[in-house]
Amino acid sequence: MAGWASQGLTAAQLSDGRIQLWATDASGRIWSNWQIQFDWIYWQSPWTPSLPTFHTQSLAVAPLSDKRLQFWAVDTAGTIWSCWKSSTNANATWTPWASQWTAQPPPFKSAQAAAAPLSDGRLQFWAVDTSGKIWSCWKSATSSSSAWTPWVSQWTPQPPPFTATEVAAAPLSDGRLQFWAVDTTGKIWSCWKSNTNASSAWTAWTSQWTAQPPPFNARQVAAAQLSDKRLQFWAVDTAGKLWSCWKSSTNSSSAWTPWTQAWIADTPTFVTRTLWPAKLSDGRLQVWLIDSQGEIRTTFKTTTDSNAPWSNWSLAFAMMRQEQTNWCWAGCSVGTSHFYNQASAWTQCSLANAELNKTTCCQDPGPCNVYGFLNTALQTVGNFDHMTYSAEADATITAQAQAGQPLGVRVAWSGGGAHFIMVVGGGPNNMVYVKDPWYGASYITYNTLKNSYQGSGSWTHSYFTKQ
Repeated sequence: MAGWASQGLTAAQLSDGRIQLWATDASGRIWSNWQIQFDWIYWQSPWTPSLPTFHTQSLAVAPLSDKRLQFWAVDTAGTIWSCWKSSTNANATWTPWASQWTAQPPPFKSAQAAAAPLSDGRLQFWAVDTSGKIWSCWKSATSSSSAWTPWVSQWTPQPPPFTATEVAAAPLSDGRLQFWAVDTTGKIWSCWKSNTNASSAWTAWTSQWTAQPPPFNARQVAAAQLSDKRLQFWAVDTAGKLWSCWKSSTNSSSAWTPWTQAWIADTPTFVTRTLWPAKLSDGRLQVWLIDSQGEIRTTFKTTTDSNAPWSNWSLAFAMMRQEQTNWCWAGCSVGTSHFYNQASAWTQCSLANAELNKTTCCQDPGPCNVYGFLNTALQTVGNFDHMTYSAEADATITAQAQAGQPLGVRVAWSGGGAHFIMVVGGGPNNMVYVKDPWYGASYITYNTLKNSYQGSGSWTHSYFTKQ
């Protein structure tokens, strides 16, 4: 859907390696979805035992020493709220929200926050206050339940020679943390742990941590480890362009590569507001962003090789597995409904009831397991625009994805029968991203989609969707 807030976006690995993603809507409400075995669950709110009583402006998340996630939200009054997984089970419930998660309340009002694990697994947390001062606290021992230290604003040898607006942190290949801050002029400052001891001093602040100074003014920054543990760093400039650099070798002290916008072949045509990277369970990085229209888009490393290319940008479309063998029309339509409206109440069986004029498909789905029509199902959920009785050009897929509009496709099997899927990404290199309610997600060539999908499928009809 379009309409996500420009600052509220973050993601992290659960204790079993699956990714959980969070985003904030325009009203400051926090939504979340996470990977399941098939694809991604639809957006959920609340995803904690109760709905937060506050409106959010900034998010942060990081793993505790036992791999449980701890999550923070800065509300519009500057209060920092937190919750965390109640056990190391990735499916454990989240604790209730608390604003008193440190021994003493923060002596400041916060505007933005970040967190990352030190080399011994203890978390360190930072908050930028409303005057641009950077405060920090950290776990006092390696036990995940240990107390947090008191808040301090002088956690580096010298106070920062700037006023901060945004901060980020990530571990280098040897476990040392590197920290970045964006100042009010858009300059990116950095410091890092001086050695691998988690309690070692931080280096002096510097704005010359890359070989060449950035040829832009930054608004937001983020970093994450590639599959070989080299750091990749991103910056969103004040014009909404995406810049990146990365460590030139696996040595933690190696130089950073030159700044580039060509880190991805599918150079964005949209304006970026915020970005967040996270590592998948197989070591590949995935990046999500929110554009100026409030749309969430994503790209991922196409293989586990750290130098592998990035996929073309695609829409963050969650596809749940079809619940019956003939319900591909229901899976695609309900997924589309939840894409355009994260609060959608449609389920596959409720849509089957509506399409078949029944009331029993949720209690007894067997008799409802019949072929359907994607155009009528999309009309029922309110997201049908029009259809064509043919395949569409690769450029049409790209245009629809850029417009934030998933494209439905009917595939006819060579041996008889047909199947419905959604195409949610296009771009250069003749590659498209498919979300399939039976076979799952696939990143394939346009020609494969058109002529030999899953070996024997041919694209016959196209279904255009709308908000």
